[in-house]
Amino acid sequence: MKVKIPKEIKIGAFSYSIKMVEGLENDYHLLGQCLTDKGIIKLEMHSIPQVKDATLLHEVVHAINDVFVCKIDDECVERIAQGLAEILKNNLGIEFDWSEIKNGG
Repeated sequence: MKVKIPKEIKIGAFSYSIKMVEGLENDYHLLGQCLTDKGIIKLEMHSIPQVKDATLLHEVVHAINDVFVCKIDDECVERIAQGLAEILKNNLGIEFDWSEIKNGG
């Protein structure tokens, strides 16, 4: 089943815009970035779909961690995101549809 990634997601009382940007990987050695203070989740536009999927989940877990003050470190964020990716894809058959998210923001 395909699930469209919306342009904006809500976590708690906060809204986050999902943006595809160029240069995160080359300039900062990042595939994604969660800017809680600006309400933006940025993803490297040149990543392959599986990497975009995992990176989105990673950044969403960061947002949840920030909003709900969970105080988990980046290693735990990554393990939770990978676990979610595994459950969604391999157990529930969910694939992400990125057609709503345009490159360049």
